Amino acid sequence: MALDGYFKTRIYQSPLRSQTQKVSGSAVLWALLSGPIYFWRKQAPVEALLLFMAQLTLYFIPDEALGGVVDTDTVGVLLWLGAGLAAPLLLSMCYERKGWFERRSIDDRVRSQLALGDDDSERDFYREQGAGRSRPF
Repeated sequence: MALDGYFKTRIYQSPLRSQTQKVSGSAVLWALLSGPIYFWRKQAPVEALLLFMAQLTLYFIPDEALGGVVDTDTVGVLLWLGAGLAAPLLLSMCYERKGWFERRSIDDRVRSQLALGDDDSERDFYREQGAGRSRPF
């Protein structure tokens, strides 16, 4: 994922319900602040449980169990930072794994149609898609 895609706001929608979740660059901040609770609230239970269980396991492992090279607190902090920095990617992969689809704006749809080499002008495509209505999607 390119850096511009990392911070791009994406909206995923459940195919069964009209439920949507938004993933943006602010996910990094919230994941760093609240960790597994943020992933649980964003309906990514696998990621939340993995992070929670890893942190819980590291809490009960004595420092000598890792060979004395690094302590468990350092590993826990690195794990928390890694999950926080990868939050937009982890959430996007979670929603795609669940079968949710990404809602695209009309501008993205126009660009993808024009990239296919369609002979329709951009204005005609907007008119066909009903741009200008109150419904953006």
